[in-house]
Amino acid sequence: MEDFKKKLRAYSQQVQMYENASLQAQACAILPLSKLNKQAESSYALQSPGGSTTSLGAQDFLVLELLTWFKEEFFTWMDAPECKQCGDETSGVGSADPNMEDLLWGANRVEAYMCKVCGGRERFPRYNHPRKLLETRAGRCGEWANCFTMLCRAANFEVRFVVDWTDHVWTEVYSDSQKRWIHCDPCENKYDAPLLYECGWGKKLTYVMAFSADEVQDVTWRYSIDHAAVLSRRTAVQEDGLLNAITSLTKQLQATLSDDRRKELEQRKVTELVEFLSPKTCADDSMEGRVSGSAAWRLARGEMGDNTDAFTFTLLEAEKQVKRLHVQYVAARDEYERVSASRCKTKGWAACVHEYNNVKRKVEKDWKIAYLSRTEGSTEGSVSWKISCLGTDLNIDTVCVKATSETFQNGHVSWRLCSEEQCAMLSVSDRVTFNDFKGSKTLTLTARLSGGSGSVAWQHSQLFRQGLDSTDPTLDILVTFSSV
Repeated sequence: MEDFKKKLRAYSQQVQMYENASLQAQACAILPLSKLNKQAESSYALQSPGGSTTSLGAQDFLVLELLTWFKEEFFTWMDAPECKQCGDETSGVGSADPNMEDLLWGANRVEAYMCKVCGGRERFPRYNHPRKLLETRAGRCGEWANCFTMLCRAANFEVRFVVDWTDHVWTEVYSDSQKRWIHCDPCENKYDAPLLYECGWGKKLTYVMAFSADEVQDVTWRYSIDHAAVLSRRTAVQEDGLLNAITSLTKQLQATLSDDRRKELEQRKVTELVEFLSPKTCADDSMEGRVSGSAAWRLARGEMGDNTDAFTFTLLEAEKQVKRLHVQYVAARDEYERVSASRCKTKGWAACVHEYNNVKRKVEKDWKIAYLSRTEGSTEGSVSWKISCLGTDLNIDTVCVKATSETFQNGHVSWRLCSEEQCAMLSVSDRVTFNDFKGSKTLTLTARLSGGSGSVAWQHSQLFRQGLDSTDPTLDILVTFSSV
């Protein structure tokens, strides 16, 4: 609980920067408010012909204009920095030590990159201060939401910085005309689409917390249609302990407010709780996968929704001839090798998986190891690989699997191999041969990760843990086939 409370306090302190007068002035000097206001007024007039009523006010249309301007003209997505020496692409090579300037602007983490052509080195400090972000105008979702929230506050909107414990951040803006908090995601240019993450991206949400100058609020329920499932995943802290922590922080933030302001905030809270309890369904505008970031990055995070098809190993002609499919994965190289097909290689752990949820690849440069783990903050994760000989005159004969995993504290990993009709459990790290799947057409190997202790529980169940200098396969699947 202490780690959770520490995180709450840190975010609560961070958003106080948005109230800084000089920072607001700097942001206002950058904002093309005159142009955006004219565009908003024009859109509002079109939506309200002859003075007819609409739930969106002129200020709501200004937020819409801000979102579009921010994404299309102001901020830039950063997958990897461009090489300053030759202008070519770079690829990640771990982390670098932050210097004094990095630390001054909150960049405790610095990513290191190497040019694929000339070998030049580049750094990407993950700045966490909006004043610096107004200058750099580049980053990923953390930088985008931080800077956008600052600009909205400078435009005199009441704002919240919203943190999804399964690794995303965005903004909420209070609408005076609608009398409610509105979801705004600058990365996606999305307005009032709170079910985007669960219905579109396929996220298994746990805790979604909103932070403003005046309060801390648990807003998870705005972002989910399945509250029971969310509650079952909320195991990091006791619910009453979380409520007490939020209440205590909010009381501290409101200590110097006027009675009228406190009453206003209390009334908003009541209205918001009623909203949380209102039934919701996945609408069409909430069914999109993520659009920000490279396809490989989105795929690796499992946030492409239905924009991508699940991968299945199907037999190539050469494999049909020898009635054999042999695939290996080496975690250190993050590479698959199809041994049975001229040893062709495929880069990226997610490229050949069938389904996965809350799983990512982790490289620890200091310990010189790589592995798959759950995403930070998640309580469960899963990943599966599928093989099919449907559409051929072959059936599965024998299956030989070696899949490595390692656990710490009370972390847990379970492996299961299933055909259309039956399943078998795998022993950890042992090479196992199965003869029970004869006659089957499909096989699915699934790993489930759970358990662990404390704030890094997500790291306590690991797949394919391996030294970076190793070339041994951490996953080895060999399937033989027989004629029908």
